[in-house]
Amino acid sequence: MKRIACFAVLFLLLICSIGCRNAKSTYNSDNHVSSISTTEAEKTLSPAPTFSSTPQPTSIPSDKIVGTWKASACVLESGESYSVQQLEAFGNLSLSNFYFVFKVNGQGTLVIDDEKYSSTWSADYRNVIIGGYTLFWDNGALMWNLDGNTIVLEKLSDSQDESTVHISSDPFVGNKHSFTDLKVSEIGKTEDIYVGLQYVKAMSYLPTNLGKEDITEGYEVILAFFEFYNSAELIQTINPDEITCYADGTQVSGVKTYIKVSVDGVSQFHRESIDPGCQLLSVQDYEVPKGWKEIKFFYQSECIWTVYPEDVRTENYQKQTLFSIDSSKGITAIDYKMQPDGYEILFKGVTSFHKKSYYSSGDYVVFKFHINNLKDEALDTGLMGYKMRAYHNNCFIGDASYTLKDKIDGYINIFDVDKIEPGMGCDIYIAFETDDTSGGFYLAYDDGYITSNLCGYVYACIN
Repeated sequence: MKRIACFAVLFLLLICSIGCRNAKSTYNSDNHVSSISTTEAEKTLSPAPTFSSTPQPTSIPSDKIVGTWKASACVLESGESYSVQQLEAFGNLSLSNFYFVFKVNGQGTLVIDDEKYSSTWSADYRNVIIGGYTLFWDNGALMWNLDGNTIVLEKLSDSQDESTVHISSDPFVGNKHSFTDLKVSEIGKTEDIYVGLQYVKAMSYLPTNLGKEDITEGYEVILAFFEFYNSAELIQTINPDEITCYADGTQVSGVKTYIKVSVDGVSQFHRESIDPGCQLLSVQDYEVPKGWKEIKFFYQSECIWTVYPEDVRTENYQKQTLFSIDSSKGITAIDYKMQPDGYEILFKGVTSFHKKSYYSSGDYVVFKFHINNLKDEALDTGLMGYKMRAYHNNCFIGDASYTLKDKIDGYINIFDVDKIEPGMGCDIYIAFETDDTSGGFYLAYDDGYITSNLCGYVYACIN
């Protein structure tokens, strides 16, 4: 187990992810995918660098730490070692900024006991925080103690070499790597998900689609508008219900209701699948005793926002975004074809529709399609609508509506079509509730049910 841990630690520093023999994988660094391949090479043992078996931490001379360093070896507590050769992984260390920032573009060899593994890789820049771990000297070398294993850092020069190192700044959080002291309008990050607290509002009741929901006497409703952004290249599940709230150190909960919560045009969402590069805006409600002094919001225990009474508003929320993202997309042509297994889908355009009901505020965006069954058996469409996802101006607006029963421009709601016979076709639509039927709409056509089965995307505008 120690070898596996050391193996992972060392190649995290190399910005690659190396598996066992003949493995292939990809690594996403700053939203760029790097291809990595690993093959077994000749079984020879390369000499490892010398080091003390039990290095003792000592103070680090301030005039020695500034410079460009190279990760040259990894040492186990047992005294066994792994070495890396032909390495182009450089880092800068400074007294005020303990970062080891790597540029990787070359070849390396990992030696494990008497077996040698070769790898080739290319990657963008990546920051690795050293702060919080133990740096120490041993026999004149700088060591990094990480979970009982030791990374040996070899100094290449006394200057910080900008030609080999580039410190990238995150577009949303800068060089910040801890998100436990956030305030309203600030953004935190957990892996590939960014989350920001846009706005906090206080009310004496909870607004829902069917009117006011009363709350406990002596309490008020705190409404927190959270915005999420999926920066990954894959669909991610985002669950705003994972946000917990504490008022003066005591956890509080939301208002109990079975009716959809909607505040100032923003809905409350729960567990949603969000496509790459897209956002989710959700309003979360909490019953809080009047006279509170401090509120803290926790998201996955990694992002913490502190809110004081002066941060809370009573005015209506105005839609905004914390993320400056170029979400422009090319308009999808009419008759654009998607062809999943066994059938084809032709895009026929988008329109708006209005019909107020017990279940809906009345406004819909409607995507129209023609489906042709290419199979020699009936195509089961009964469960196709449940994973469809739509976005308005790049922000998630919800799941497809199964309650709308109207025929629109001759098209039928996909939920009302059970099957399509072999060689036959059907005009169907997929409708989504929205508070604004103008602007750009983006649909992820996903015919999955329990799991996702993405067929493609269409983008259209309603003037």
